[in-house]
Amino acid sequence: AQLKLLHVVPKSAATYLSSADGREIDLDNILAQGTRLSDVLKNWITKLEKQGFDSDAIVVRTGNVPEAILQMIHEGHQDLLIVGSQSRPGHFLGSVASAVVHFSEQSVLVVRTRAG
Repeated sequence: AQLKLLHVVPKSAATYLSSADGREIDLDNILAQGTRLSDVLKNWITKLEKQGFDSDAIVVRTGNVPEAILQMIHEGHQDLLIVGSQSRPGHFLGSVASAVVHFSEQSVLVVRTRAG
């Protein structure tokens, strides 16, 4: 099995990252920025390495979040997509999770995440 961890940065949230929508952003470039995103990615890399994976498992793209997720799974050969949702118990899925579930051709597992 192969693991790919995708993080999509909305274009408006990361103007300092130069990349066309939907394109991968060089991970080393992000890690050198000293931003909150670079701190999050360093934490992910540490956790992945403890599980036997390396930083190649992380893909960062800019653009519309649901569209970038759907584009990546359409390009690859993923059997299962796991997407987080910050919706509260008893509420409907958030807009990203809902769009991915609705338009994905692959199976989607939605997990509740905690904000913050």
